[in-house]
Amino acid sequence: MAKEMDQLKQDKAKLNERVSELEALNEELDKKQKVQTIANSLESPEERTSAKLKINELVREIDRCVALINK
Repeated sequence: MAKEMDQLKQDKAKLNERVSELEALNEELDKKQKVQTIANSLESPEERTSAKLKINELVREIDRCVALINK
């Protein structure tokens, strides 16, 4: 009975960790979607290129932060 309880506690902890990871991923994807919407709304090709470069930079920074969190 105690072993089962310990196993259930471990499973719960793992599931809670996974939920946190998925919530963080969801937030990241929401941000990417908002940024993409803004980028698509830009008029000139020069503005669009500049915005896409900035977006890529921000996405790389987010990816680095997520990687650090997952360590």
